[in-house]
Parts: sequence; structure tokens; C-alpha cells
Amino acid sequence: MKRLAATKDDSIATEAYQQLWDEIETEERIEKKRMFLRNRLWLKVAAVFLPVLIFVGLAEFYVINNMKQAEALTLQYKYTQEGERKTFVLPDGTKVDMKGGTVIQYPATFDGKERRLYLVGEAFFDIHHDSAKPFHVITPYFDITDIGTSFTVSSYMTTDEVYVYVKTGCVELHPEKGRTTYRLSEDESLSYNVKNGSVNVGRGLPKLVPAWKTAQITIDNMTLEETMNKLSEVYGVKISIRSRKNRRQCVTAHFNRGETLEGALRVIGNIFPDFQYKIDGDSVVIY
Repeated sequence: MKRLAATKDDSIATEAYQQLWDEIETEERIEKKRMFLRNRLWLKVAAVFLPVLIFVGLAEFYVINNMKQAEALTLQYKYTQEGERKTFVLPDGTKVDMKGGTVIQYPATFDGKERRLYLVGEAFFDIHHDSAKPFHVITPYFDITDIGTSFTVSSYMTTDEVYVYVKTGCVELHPEKGRTTYRLSEDESLSYNVKNGSVNVGRGLPKLVPAWKTAQITIDNMTLEETMNKLSEVYGVKISIRSRKNRRQCVTAHFNRGETLEGALRVIGNIFPDFQYKIDGDSVVIY
């Protein structure tokens, strides 16, 4: 775990993941690992208190437990830091736009009769449709099957509400609780409460409770710029940094559920005495 927390080198991280996996393989049966790693409460704690690279490792274990061992040997992964965006193209031509704090894992090649991808976090998919080889997005809370479409999946393990929104085409969706299959068409969405299993289907993006009202925010040795990116994503505002002062300085802070944006900025102002800000609706300027 310490190696995962300390490195940003993909090759070192991959080696560390494999070492951890080998240790678990020798100590526990596969079924016990599946039950342990799919325990949402444990993973929620991990996501709050451990650095992002450790969480990436845990997500990889979750994925490996849902794949055949032969597939796991050729597992590829992409991840984003909090506040980061990343766009890439899968081997089949599917375009993926990842939001911050997301892990996506997939086989090196989509062999066989179907294509499977595993997601923890949020991403938009523009699927390269192939009716002979269905595309599946697997999350801890639901499975999604593409029927020629583009859609957004938001399935973080630190929130109580997750959702799917279909931009074009159609998808079939199976929540983890219950046996009902939902079919969503263009501009339809499904939100799912991971605590009580309730499902709500509607049109347009679902109106969820803002993340800052339901989740704690932990800033762990992030630069001021990275911190502003994270706050921008959590509070749904655009934050511009006009001053180079303190941009690369690091911040460590923790905000409880319900902390307002102004309250969070005020705390950061106590860390940097020359830190000034102006909030204007959905825009914030740092001077």
C-alpha cells in the first residue's frame, strides 16, 4: 500500500498491484475476496482516507474479482486524479471522457462475444456500436448494456446516489438490487439510491442532491491549483486562478458534510494569508 501511495509511475504501480493481488490470492479464496472487496462501506472509507493511487489499486481488485483469471492477465486501466479530465479511445473505437476521481479498466483486446468495461467514478461513453458484440459497462451498483448509444455513467463509491443518462440511442440497465431490467432511451435517465435501493426514471439529467451536502471533502497534500479543481467539481462552479501566488503550494484540509463553498475558501484563506477570492454566482476568481 505504501508503494501505491508514494508513486506516480504506472509501471511501479502495476507491479505493486500485482504483488498485492498475489498476496491476497495465497491467503484467501476467490469468493471471500469478492465479498470483501465489494463491501461498499469499506471502500467508502478507503476512498475518503487513502490517497487516490491506493483507491485505484482497490478498484482494480474489485474488477479482477469480476473477470476470469485469463482476462485479468491482460487488464488495462485508466484513472484520473480529483479535478482532472481525461479523454481516450478504446481498442474498439469507443470514445471515453473521464471525470475526476475515476478508474476505468478493460481487457487489452475485446475478444469473444461481448465487450466488457469496468468503472468506478464518472465517464461519458460514445460507443462504437457492434450488434454482434454488445458493449457492457459494469459498476459496483449496476450493469449497463449498450444498444447503439452515447451515455453518461456516474457511479462513485463515496456518494449515495448514482445514475445513468442516455444522450443518444438506448441502453438496458440492471441495478444490483432486484431483478428488474430498465430500458432507457434518448434523454432519459435513471438514478439509483445505493442505501435503500430506490430507483427513479425520468427525462434529462437527474436532479441529485449536490455532492457537498452529502459528502465529506478531504484535501490531502494537493497543490492549490489541484485543490481549486476539486472544489470546482464538488460545488459545480468555475474557479479561475489569476494569481501565480501559492499556485504550487500544497494544501491539507478536511471539510465536513454541508460545508459551503465560501466556508471552504475561508479555511484556505487562513492557510495562505495573501489568498483572496470573489464569488459571483457560479464563478469564482482567485486573486
